[in-house]
Amino acid sequence: MVVTFALATLLFAWLWSRDDERTAIADLPNAERTNLYARTRANLQTTCKSSDRALHAYCEQQARFILKFPECDANCQQLASQYLPEPTR
Repeated sequence: MVVTFALATLLFAWLWSRDDERTAIADLPNAERTNLYARTRANLQTTCKSSDRALHAYCEQQARFILKFPECDANCQQLASQYLPEPTR
């Protein structure tokens, strides 16, 4: 029972922290959010186009981050998906 409670607490904290970042992005003033979105998208379109494997973790993080923006439309989602791991069973 203690293990179940601990796991449930960890899951709740993890889910809460994920939504916390999305909320923080949405709460940014429009000009700042627009600039941050544009800079993140530019990173994916330029820096991440490099074939340098050392950038893999950075590009994956940037892809996950940009998906949290309300401005991220279908084109943005397609761009981000290039840097995310393929789902497995």
